[in-house]
Amino acid sequence: FYDRAVMMTGRPADPDVLVVAIDDASIDALGRWPWRRAIHAALLDRLAGARAVGVDLIFAEPDKINAADDAILADSIRRNAHTVLPVVLDRLKNPTAIGLPIPELAQASASTGFINAVIDPDGVVREAALTAQFAGDRRNHLAISMLEVGGEADRAQRLLKRANADGRILIPYAGPPGHVRTVSYLSVLRGDWTPEELRGKYVLVGSVATGLAAPI
Repeated sequence: FYDRAVMMTGRPADPDVLVVAIDDASIDALGRWPWRRAIHAALLDRLAGARAVGVDLIFAEPDKINAADDAILADSIRRNAHTVLPVVLDRLKNPTAIGLPIPELAQASASTGFINAVIDPDGVVREAALTAQFAGDRRNHLAISMLEVGGEADRAQRLLKRANADGRILIPYAGPPGHVRTVSYLSVLRGDWTPEELRGKYVLVGSVATGLAAPI
């Protein structure tokens, strides 16, 4: 019933939401994954003026090959001032462990948010956990943290109030996959998008490239 209802109630995607996709063209141009963190730093500098930037990439360990890159990325995160980094809980219900970014990056970020997905037995994501308790503290989903960093804490609170006792909410999809405006990581990095086109956007950076990760 929910799937049918979502298909029948499509609406235009929010123009203030933009996906910057690590796509196959970006991989072809910039080389095999993982990229140096200095490249992500350069991207964040291009995103100056965005309302909030959610980086759906895990930085759980220091860069042991290009040791200076961690500091370069941390400096860029501070300059951007609106970057939200991901954390990963071992589970959503009564989590006992959390994967954090390295301290240098976590301290530079405006906030963090967990990226755990709620996947139904048929492999479909129909709901999201907006909040979870870990070690006595409330941890919010990346999307909630982005709203707070973007100056819309009231909107975040309204969403949290709609969640059930477990902090979960059905996702009101606007349309099918690809409905949200998506641009190539490479195109942003090389400056194809003006600061005015990116200003005020909620930007989510993540992978859609073949074989890298689940699409965002």
